[in-house]
Amino acid sequence: MFKAAKAAIRGKFSVPRQRVVQAFAFLGGASGGYDKQIRPRWSRDEEIYLSRSYPKGTDVGFIAGLIGRPISAVRRKALRLGVHRPRSGRAAKAANALNAPPPPAHF
Repeated sequence: MFKAAKAAIRGKFSVPRQRVVQAFAFLGGASGGYDKQIRPRWSRDEEIYLSRSYPKGTDVGFIAGLIGRPISAVRRKALRLGVHRPRSGRAAKAANALNAPPPPAHF
């Protein structure tokens, strides 16, 4: 049954595609009834806003609400863009220690 459904979806059978997709969904499909929600692609403006505000420490929930996407999607996109949050706590102290200027020389 599944081979026939896949072939019909690809257009190799004369059965209308929508009817086959409906039958495939009725049977549970390959995903076991879980239909993945399709989200629109990120626009260039959204990416620019994320790349400018994420490193400044802007709350991720605020960014997600403004863009209209889940918090997890904002974090995942920032990771893919190579954008990092500012360091805090022990990591910030360690980074500042590595980047500290050398002590003044005594004569």
